[in-house]
Parts: sequence; structure tokens; C-alpha cells
Amino acid sequence: SSVIFYKNRITNIARYGQKAVALVSTSNDFGRTWSAAVASNMPMPTSKPYAGTLRNGQRFLVSPPTADSGGRRSPLTIAVGKPGEPVFSKVFLIRNSVSDQTSGVSAPNADFSYPYAVEHAGKLHIGYTHKSHAANELAIVPVESLRVDPPAERGREGKANRSTQATSAVRPAPRARPWQNAPADTQAAWIRHRDALHAIDLSGDTTRQVLIARGGPGPGDYHAHPTTALLADSKTMFCVWNIGHGGHAGPMARSDDSGLTLKRLDDT
Repeated sequence: SSVIFYKNRITNIARYGQKAVALVSTSNDFGRTWSAAVASNMPMPTSKPYAGTLRNGQRFLVSPPTADSGGRRSPLTIAVGKPGEPVFSKVFLIRNSVSDQTSGVSAPNADFSYPYAVEHAGKLHIGYTHKSHAANELAIVPVESLRVDPPAERGREGKANRSTQATSAVRPAPRARPWQNAPADTQAAWIRHRDALHAIDLSGDTTRQVLIARGGPGPGDYHAHPTTALLADSKTMFCVWNIGHGGHAGPMARSDDSGLTLKRLDDT
């Protein structure tokens, strides 16, 4: 699961093991109590998403938004809303299985898992792995390219019509028309967004890697599914993860220098 914070309200968006939809639950008291998780109207296979809020106030969700792919985690997209609004109103493509825009894996069966995103210097850095964990990729997306500025919907009296706002934290992605039927300006916008994405391979750049827990071949040495939280001071960071694929939680580490160094808390 992944969470979005807004003042005292926290929205948790999680994958659902039984159906290809996202589960949503909310807390209005900083996480002390929660509503029951319910199925939303957002398509999502059984794959962990990543959600957050950009500095301009736009909420975002990185995930494969498919309900009819037989559980495949492709394509990878980012859903965004208008600044300050709690619904997602537009979806941008990050990666198709087959792509000539990347030096990474390009194959009909390629799929993408466990995304994570960090905003820095006007760009959203989105890391993800292939389901086999054989390779990792990083997409760098200019935040400006994620703007959502559609004209306000007008009612009969000329005022903005708010009756269509969904009560759920998520809204289904509009069904895109086939490329060949899209207007020329829409095709041009798709090309601009595609060309703004850059994938780079950081697997061999050890200067950008911080070791928190070294795994091993043993059944208790598989460290998986980390989640981090950077506090308001922009220095204190907590990282939690679980042992085994979807196994028990417990390990935790803390950093006081924005993640450059981390100390295990469960060892003391």
C-alpha cells in the first residue's frame, strides 16, 4: 500500500488480492483510527502502487491501471489530479512493455513492479523494477509536463458544475481513444509527454546506493517492499520493510541526513 497526506487526513491506497481494483481507506486523525478498506473505482492489478503529493499540490499515483490484463503489471502510468483536489483526473504513460525509448528491457511479457518516486529540482524521479527483479529502471519526468489544466465544466447558468466530483479518493481513468483516431493536437501532446521521459540505469552506480540491510540466500534473509517517510524537517527519514515476499513487518531504520546514512532501530 501507499499513502497520501493532507493535513490530518491520510488516504491509504492498496492492491487487492481478489480483484483488479485498488482498495482505499482513510484516517482523519493522523492515522490513529481508520475506515474499513473498500474497493474503489480505480483499476489496478495485484501490484504495490506508490502515491504522494507534488510540491505544487498535485496528488499522484504510480501504478499499472489495468483490470483486464490477467494480472500483468503493464503498462506503468502515473495518475494525477489538479493541485489541491482529492481525485485523479488524468493519466500519463510512463512505460509500455515494448518500447524503443529505453535502453532497458523491451519485450511483450515485460512488466513493472514496486514503483517509488522522489521529486527533486522540478523533476519527479520514478524508480521501478521488473517483476522478475532482473533489472531496474528510472524514469525522470518534468513536473511541468504533469500539469492538469482542463477548462472548467460549465452548467446551464455558466457556473462551474461541481456535481461530477467523485466522493472516492480515486477516479477511474478516462478511456483513451486509439492513437489513429486521436486529433492532431492530442497526438502532439502524447509525443511531448513521451519525449519528456528519460530512463537511466543506476544499478552500477554505487555512489548513489545506500546499504541498509544486506540480504542472503536464507529464508529469513530476503528483505522486501521498503517504504520511506521523510519528515517535515527534510532531514529525518524512516524506512520500514518486511522479511520475505509479503512476509511479516518489523525491520526499521532511521536517517538524520535525508537518507545518506541509516541506522537500524530494530537492532537496539
